[in-house]
Amino acid sequence: MNVKIVDIEAIEKQWYKYYNIFDSEVKVWGILNNIDKEICLTMDFSEDVYTDNDENTPCINIGLSNPLIVECKDEKEFVLVIKYLIGHEIGHILHTSARSWMWGLKTGLKSFFVYMSTKYEGKTRCFKKDEDYDKFLKYLREKEKIYINLPLIKEFNHFICNAMEDGRIERKQMEISNNFKNQLLVSRNKSYNSAEFKLPHKEEDLTAIEKLQIILNQILSLSTSGLYMKNYADTVKEDGEVNTLLDSMLMDIGTSVTAKTTMTVMKKSLEIENKLYDLFLEAVKLDAEEVENMLGAIAKMFSTDAKGYDNLPKNFSPNEESDDETGEDISMNGFNIFDSSSDKKEEKDKGDEAKGKDVKEKLKDSAKSTPSEEDVKEAQESLDAVSEKEKSKIDSQKSVMEKPVKMNPTPPSLEKSEGKLYDPDVTFKELPREYKLNYPTPTDIQANAQKVKQELMQILRNQKSIETDLTRGDVCEDDLYKMILGETEFFEREIDEKEFDGVAYILQDNSGSMYGSKRELACRASTLIEEAFKELMPLKITSFTCSDNNVIHRCVKEFDEVQSNSNSFNFLKALDAECGNKDGYSIRIATKELLNRPEEKKIFVIISDGLPTDYNSTEINPAYDVQEAVRIARENGIIVVPIYISEYLDMNDSYNKEILDTYSKMYGKQFIACEPNKLADKLIDIFKAFYLNSK
Repeated sequence: MNVKIVDIEAIEKQWYKYYNIFDSEVKVWGILNNIDKEICLTMDFSEDVYTDNDENTPCINIGLSNPLIVECKDEKEFVLVIKYLIGHEIGHILHTSARSWMWGLKTGLKSFFVYMSTKYEGKTRCFKKDEDYDKFLKYLREKEKIYINLPLIKEFNHFICNAMEDGRIERKQMEISNNFKNQLLVSRNKSYNSAEFKLPHKEEDLTAIEKLQIILNQILSLSTSGLYMKNYADTVKEDGEVNTLLDSMLMDIGTSVTAKTTMTVMKKSLEIENKLYDLFLEAVKLDAEEVENMLGAIAKMFSTDAKGYDNLPKNFSPNEESDDETGEDISMNGFNIFDSSSDKKEEKDKGDEAKGKDVKEKLKDSAKSTPSEEDVKEAQESLDAVSEKEKSKIDSQKSVMEKPVKMNPTPPSLEKSEGKLYDPDVTFKELPREYKLNYPTPTDIQANAQKVKQELMQILRNQKSIETDLTRGDVCEDDLYKMILGETEFFEREIDEKEFDGVAYILQDNSGSMYGSKRELACRASTLIEEAFKELMPLKITSFTCSDNNVIHRCVKEFDEVQSNSNSFNFLKALDAECGNKDGYSIRIATKELLNRPEEKKIFVIISDGLPTDYNSTEINPAYDVQEAVRIARENGIIVVPIYISEYLDMNDSYNKEILDTYSKMYGKQFIACEPNKLADKLIDIFKAFYLNSK
């Protein structure tokens, strides 16, 4: 068994050494390919490897907990794998057309819903926006008892498109760089030998989920290496249901990964998806959640791009491709990345049908082969030679810094600004409450809180659904036509929704800029939320400040703490504003705490005046740091509710407009900026959205 190389303590001591190696690799790629924009590199301890574009500045993120990295057995392999991942992401910057990519995602989503509406309604609905999809999904739940959600369908579509495009851009990179080719061969050889195929039981007893998992694994293996998984061909029946279905996609996979353009990949991906619709639907009927988990697990075994569906259009190059492209002929050359002896010459006319059959048989034979030990050994020797040349440069750097580098103890991240690392030398401490709760909650806040609580309780009481097609209960007028047909299932009944399962967190800015009336407004807002959420869900409240890179959180209220007097209001009376604030860091701390909670749904309220200040000792852009921290929280399913605090809200005031513009960039357009007397109504609207999102 391989020893995990990602030793946090070891990497902390030598962080800059590693970072400089990989940052140099990025710069070399940029120079060799005439990329006119500086490419930024960030690294964190997540599993995510992806490319992002912030204001047209490409940024590659390498997550050190990615399975490909975690399984490295030594430093040499660790460096090799990360260099390979960097080359892969550069491939997206160079070769993936954002326009064609987005076309594929949107068209693939719509195609699935057209298929479903035709299958279950006998007609094709018009799907133009998410609301149309939501209405049809509701129909499937209520009428067909099929419980499938939009994110799962998007994930399925993205999985196929991403697998095909990953395979194509890696083959493109092999043509550009012999060094990348060697990295790819060694890395894929490792994946091939570590992910041996096994049937869970007899093939005839496979469930729809197991069949789908086997086929998706083979699709990913074929797209990224040109090979079936190790032992697949010797294990499954050649004429069995699984292999027959996979065979029908082989030409589509081969055409995709050897294609010249992203558009060809997208069109062929949609053909592959269409052949999988029935099996996918059958699997979802068994257990939609298991299918969703399975998709994520397979993707992390071989693939790298882990960005969310809605964020992908901005990730890649602005290359334009023709919308009316008719496709390309498949070439055997390049399908199997380990086959160095493939014929470079294109086959001449043998008749389209005969040629298609001939190529398909060659693809199958090639996919059944194994990695060439000679080629892999040659690739490794070439990489070792490069590594030796690099070693003297690596060893010349300090292996242990005078002051050990401390990684952020938060989900992601060493962040970036103009290509620089986030300042790693940050300390964090959470202090318990040391004052007594002597002050009662003011009556005006109690009244507003009671109003909010009553509205929230009413929302929870009203959440019932209707079960139809019953033989007893209340008569359903819409189903009375069944009497004419002699059917008896025209009754319905109300059923309660499952108990609401949520948790909340309030993070309150207590920096020096909040001194005076702003701090009072913030504490009163926090008090209102605290009182309104009592008895509804666990709630933690902390304040945050920072001085000289020392981040301090003061615990105002623990999650399950229950007191008669308001914790937030007593915090207002007991303490004053302090020092500066490193908002992005504090948001990550709170995000990690929320993600560690068992509750299904999470709401995160951030109360601040929008002025992160304690970044003087670092080179990171404060607004970008907050933006990234909020993005990470939202991508993990947390509902983020920013509340902007100001002594006055004159939107015509130039200073106020400037702050709000920055606030919008950090938190997005969905934030609360209102007079104190309107906060209660805003909270009610937010909670409605939060609850509906939790259903």
